[in-house]
Amino acid sequence: MRTAPRCSAGRSAGRTGYDSVATPGQLDSGQRDEIRRHCFGCGDALRRCGVNVQRIIDHLNHLQRCRRRRPINVSRLHYEDLAHAAACVDNASGAWARLIAENEGPLIQAAQPQEGTTQAVVTVRRMFIDLRRSNSDDRRGSLDLRRYGGQTSLSEWLHDRLMGRLAVNAAIRRASAASADLQARDQRLRLAMELLHEERMCVQRLAEALAQSSESIAANACGKSAEPAHVHVE
Repeated sequence: MRTAPRCSAGRSAGRTGYDSVATPGQLDSGQRDEIRRHCFGCGDALRRCGVNVQRIIDHLNHLQRCRRRRPINVSRLHYEDLAHAAACVDNASGAWARLIAENEGPLIQAAQPQEGTTQAVVTVRRMFIDLRRSNSDDRRGSLDLRRYGGQTSLSEWLHDRLMGRLAVNAAIRRASAASADLQARDQRLRLAMELLHEERMCVQRLAEALAQSSESIAANACGKSAEPAHVHVE
């Protein structure tokens, strides 16, 4: 997977990192200043994405509010990828096309061992469709570029989401196979029960026939014993 380089230009020397941890709910002024310093070294990438520094701050503020009590460390983020993610969230011109062009091929290759060539293409393209729809749907959870925080590269973030989707697909296939196996077993059981019922009916009919035959034989025997003996007199 392609890994976008981190932009570290403009990082002040000697910082302890304590001020680089945001407080819950909102980035503080020290963090906003540090983000500006980092973004200064990524000016070309931001201009290419049509994103300014304030948009990056707004993106991270939104993520901080979503995280609530989990603070964001802004000292080592992939700011170029953050700019790209923010541009996609804003539906900036060309942002989605570039995201797909840069990541679709590697993602399809990653999905092929589990999905096969054709299904891998379907799965990856469907993921991009769902990802784009997430801009207007707050119920999509982790598959949402507004929740991309830049801790990993954007390509790695997409790869992780794809792996999660593949795991779900595999679980669905296993459940379907298990259901089909249970249905097949149920059919075999019903067939066995039907055969057993027919066998019992045959045994019952045979027993009834034998009983009738025994009664008939007994009746014939009684009839013969009741006949009077003929005495021949000379």
